[in-house]
Amino acid sequence: MATKSDLVRSSGCFAGGPDEREVLEGRIADNLKKAGWSLGYVSAIDSSGRTIWIADAHRDDGQRFVVHADEKLTAFVELEAVIPSRSFSF
Repeated sequence: MATKSDLVRSSGCFAGGPDEREVLEGRIADNLKKAGWSLGYVSAIDSSGRTIWIADAHRDDGQRFVVHADEKLTAFVELEAVIPSRSFSF
């Protein structure tokens, strides 16, 4: 049976802190929010039984972008890539 420390090592987390993916996801989410975007995301199971992630960013002016990917981080990166860079003011 795996011990707690084995699980922590295998998950990529250190001492219960966030892993690198979580840090990057948080940075992207923060950047989008600072640029005036509202962000939402959800995981779902597709017809083949695979988990997919759907991420959505929208603004009060009616602009909206929706992407889907196999991993949450990939969905966030793709979302950040499709949003026009002129909307970022930092």
